[in-house]
Amino acid sequence: MAGAILLREGRGVSMSGLAFDHILDAIRPIVESHNAALARRVWEPVDEGCMDFISFEDLNSDEFGVFYESVRDAYARELDVNPDAPFKPIWKELIEMLSADARAHSIT
Repeated sequence: MAGAILLREGRGVSMSGLAFDHILDAIRPIVESHNAALARRVWEPVDEGCMDFISFEDLNSDEFGVFYESVRDAYARELDVNPDAPFKPIWKELIEMLSADARAHSIT
């Protein structure tokens, strides 16, 4: 099965189920360390509904910032461990899409 991270207005990053699980597993503990309630809300479709997506569509700028920084941090950690990290193109696509979102530019 495939998975997706939805950003806004039908924009998002689709990926294989393996990549989806890998990337979410890398991001989740970082997000939880910043805002556990937010992590529970965003992961609810996966945890409670057995869905193959998470959505940042309804996040305000501060909440979006938590995810944006967490994704960047998770990717950097992965590269520290393995410079030839699996799913590198997916990570890059996700980070590019996050950085292009207007909410990324309001992060202080």
